[in-house]
Amino acid sequence: MSDDRPLPAVPGFRVLRLLGEGGMGVVYEAEQESPRRRVALKLVREADVDPDSFARLELEADALARLTHPGVVPLLASGRTDGGSPWLALELVDGVPLDRYVREERPSLRERVARFEELCAAVAHAHQRGVVHRDLKPSNVLVAPRGEGSGGGARVRVLDFGLARIVRDERPADDVDRTLPGRIVGTLAYASPEQARGDGAAVDQRSDVHALGALLYELLTDRRPIDVEGCWIGEAARRVATVEPTPPHRIARVPRDLSTIATKALAKEPLRRYASAAHLRDDVVRWQTGLPIAAVGPNPLYALRKLAARHKAWTAAAVTALLALLLAGPLFAWNARRQADEMRAARDRARSVLRFQEEILSAPDPTMDGRDVRLSEVLRRAGDALDRGLAEPEPNEAALRSLLGRAWLTVGDREEARRQLDRARELAEDDETRREVRRLLESLGERGE
Repeated sequence: MSDDRPLPAVPGFRVLRLLGEGGMGVVYEAEQESPRRRVALKLVREADVDPDSFARLELEADALARLTHPGVVPLLASGRTDGGSPWLALELVDGVPLDRYVREERPSLRERVARFEELCAAVAHAHQRGVVHRDLKPSNVLVAPRGEGSGGGARVRVLDFGLARIVRDERPADDVDRTLPGRIVGTLAYASPEQARGDGAAVDQRSDVHALGALLYELLTDRRPIDVEGCWIGEAARRVATVEPTPPHRIARVPRDLSTIATKALAKEPLRRYASAAHLRDDVVRWQTGLPIAAVGPNPLYALRKLAARHKAWTAAAVTALLALLLAGPLFAWNARRQADEMRAARDRARSVLRFQEEILSAPDPTMDGRDVRLSEVLRRAGDALDRGLAEPEPNEAALRSLLGRAWLTVGDREEARRQLDRARELAEDDETRREVRRLLESLGERGE
């Protein structure tokens, strides 16, 4: 960033170049003389040299002095210039703003959520130490290059606590905004409804939660929850305070749970939001690990679905076992019916064979055929009876022809035995008859199949 203004003189530092300028101060890259190191040097803008601006920078130093989290850019030193203007020396962070990180690296959904979880952890630390940031936005969230996170491993670093509020004993400390009711503190595109209304007394940790919800919304959809681009400040404030954002899952391919988390964080009424960044982070971690999120509330069916998603192999085994139990009854009944049918068929075959034998043995009539009736003649008449059809259809004809084939083999007529057995093979439907026919045909030197 180039600037034609002369670089300021700050005792103990060699100011090198302008890094950035915000609503509450100017930041330079500088080299500290002792200890020798590169720092980000923050000073009050020349146009804002007044007691309130000085108080604000000193309040930022007070807020940063409370924070020792790897996701917060730390305060290294503070002091005043020879002219009495306060300055802060901060760690010089190698990183890019959150929105630029998304544009340039195009991270996956999981990576975006991981960065957001790191951001929530840093803000949660501030909340636990009584510090409310009040100006969380992409430019105040730096993302370190891949593999170059801070000492705690996080790639996200929160900076610019210039609008922070310190809460002592759950009551806001006296700060420079106490005499300015109606003043909008923060950046409207990411501000909470209470900030947009200028209700400073209502601003607390849940205001930061709203800003975090806006950042999550943008990470999920690549757009802001409320469009205030080009609006005059009154209209922008009205939209932020009253317009409900479209749920993220209706805009982009966003998992419903993440959409629910963002929507809860962006609730217009503070009591409907997460109570703090820590609670918001807890729900994000639940989503990351596949657990039910708190924002959904008690829902047994939802909890069961989440459990199934986390334990797919276990679920598959349980479903298989359940199906086996459900099918066991019908399968048992089917098998019992099948066995009963087989027993009835075997009984019917046996009865048919016995009846046929009786008919064969009672067929010869000595008064008509003479005293000597050959067995071959009896068998031939039985075969003719089968060929003509018995008095009624015979369902066990294959078994009867198998019986005749065996009898013809006994009297030595292989040709007639083969004829009966070939026909039995064509008619056989049950395994027992098939096996018997196959055995007899093999005794004739033929394949049974």
